[in-house]
Amino acid sequence: MRFRSHLSSVNVEIKTKAGADMKCLTFNEANAYLSAIGMMLGNWNQVTDIDSSVHKARSYEKGRAPAGSLELLNFAQHMAGWVPNGDWKIIQLDNSTNLDPIQASLFGGLMYGPRDIRDLDFEEQRTFLFQLGQSDDSSTELLIAHLVYLLLLFECHGYVVSSGSSSGEVLSLQDGFVYLSSRDKEAAGAKSILQASEKNPLMAPAWVQKIIEDYQ
Repeated sequence: MRFRSHLSSVNVEIKTKAGADMKCLTFNEANAYLSAIGMMLGNWNQVTDIDSSVHKARSYEKGRAPAGSLELLNFAQHMAGWVPNGDWKIIQLDNSTNLDPIQASLFGGLMYGPRDIRDLDFEEQRTFLFQLGQSDDSSTELLIAHLVYLLLLFECHGYVVSSGSSSGEVLSLQDGFVYLSSRDKEAAGAKSILQASEKNPLMAPAWVQKIIEDYQ
């Protein structure tokens, strides 16, 4: 069942529930941002390299999302934190992701707050741009991590990329697995991030612990 969105028009810009600046991008708008880091959207709405030969030579590390709820939350925070800082980050859903109305309500609720599920259409809304670079981006970074948590929980196909992905760092999510890929031969420290999460699955990453300390 398809739910049409009053937000699916071109260049929609809103304040999320968390107060973050978020914009839904069209296909062409997304490519304008991604081209700055040598990437683009493919014909399946996936994030890929503009140069196909570069894409084939990528290095990556693969990890499986844990089953426990707290472990999964910490895992998602570790994975989201691996994506480099920048002026913006994009969450992209490819065409394999089909959220049912309840899943869409939860995913959309994090971004928009309570909303009639008939106003949500993630068939049309596939690209979400989060503006960063402010003095305190912690709320936005947490929101992105929590959206990654839901995408892993629902075993969706999605991507997270940043304007700071100078080495082509992309966090890919697929059927409960994560792929941390980069044009760097060492995949930009991806293995150490996965090992840290596996070693202490009940421990939040350092950047989240700092947020907790700041609020205490």
